[in-house]
Amino acid sequence: MRVRRSVGVFLTLSGGFTAVTGRTFPSPDHSDQGRSVREQLPSNPIELLNLASDAIIICAVDRRITFWNSGAVAMYGWTVEEAVGQNIHELLKTTFPESREALRAALMKNGIWEGELIHVSKTGKPIVVTSKHVLQRDEVGEPIRILEINRDITSRKLMEQELKLSQAELEKIVGQRTAALRALSSRLLRVQDEERRRIARELHDSLGQYLTDAQIRLDMLSAHVPVAQAETLALARRSVERSIVETRTLSYLLHPPLLDEAGLASAVRWYVEGFGQRSGIETELELPSDLGRLPETVETAVFRILQESLTNVHRHSGSKRVQVELAKNKDRMTLTVRDFGRGIPAESLDASNGRSIGVGLAGMRERVNDLGGRLDIQSTGKGTLVLVSIPLPAEQEGAAA
Repeated sequence: MRVRRSVGVFLTLSGGFTAVTGRTFPSPDHSDQGRSVREQLPSNPIELLNLASDAIIICAVDRRITFWNSGAVAMYGWTVEEAVGQNIHELLKTTFPESREALRAALMKNGIWEGELIHVSKTGKPIVVTSKHVLQRDEVGEPIRILEINRDITSRKLMEQELKLSQAELEKIVGQRTAALRALSSRLLRVQDEERRRIARELHDSLGQYLTDAQIRLDMLSAHVPVAQAETLALARRSVERSIVETRTLSYLLHPPLLDEAGLASAVRWYVEGFGQRSGIETELELPSDLGRLPETVETAVFRILQESLTNVHRHSGSKRVQVELAKNKDRMTLTVRDFGRGIPAESLDASNGRSIGVGLAGMRERVNDLGGRLDIQSTGKGTLVLVSIPLPAEQEGAAA
């Protein structure tokens, strides 16, 4: 038979002990090995309780201590003589999870209570314990004594607290780094937009002007070219004309002047119509009649998200039709882009992967997050829905640029 400390729970019953925890104990072992084990056990049950490392305490119903084992002496510092007769909660300055009355009520109702308590040792050291209280009643059901078993878990609690503090500090650092990365990403997007605007202006004002000058000079030259060279000149003029158109288109795609001059509605209408002509995809556009001007950051973000969405439709969806809708209420701007193609693979919706479509979606999310908005993408084998919702600052709603 094997003996485990602090497992068997015994109470004094008129000079004897009995189990009160509901545990069943093995029948006496009458073998030679059993006799050998019994010979090694203390003959006095109190000596057995004193072998336990846990604090085992027996109290009267009024919580006066009647038994204080060696484990309690070691844990709390008071000797048996100092502890017996004292009120246990006053001696140990017990801190309860709810209240002393709540513990007593639960014990009287259920006959048992388990939980965590905070005690104070003789030296003033706080001790956190897991505590189990068992109520014993007499033959007529009247409560006569309470058994309390306490196990010191102070070290474990300190480690848990240190772990929580470390976790909180780590979360704080991660939050700071995340905020810094978001700020950097927002800055990069703004720099990118400024660079697009600069390049668009250079294409229009520099290369565009040179090509226009070349076209004028070719027109002047056409009156003096022999008939034999007229066809060559005509081919040169058509090449210059196409270059002018391509340069203007590229400049406008980088940064449409309409976005600055007339606002988001005009820029979206121009871009969607041009997208349909360039891609051959049927486009449906719905714009509110009273969209007006929005904050520059909102107009730029919505336009860039529209560009990226339609680019994805053209490159990846295989859809023959796309629907675009802009809407605005008093405090929110929404953009909806719906196609009817093959959809976006689930792995590509993760903006953290390295695929080009993922990178584009990451940029869209960054723009929306920078403005405190929301980006929802729903995709199936029957198409993809991109829904962007951006709050409008109250002081700038509908303000003119």
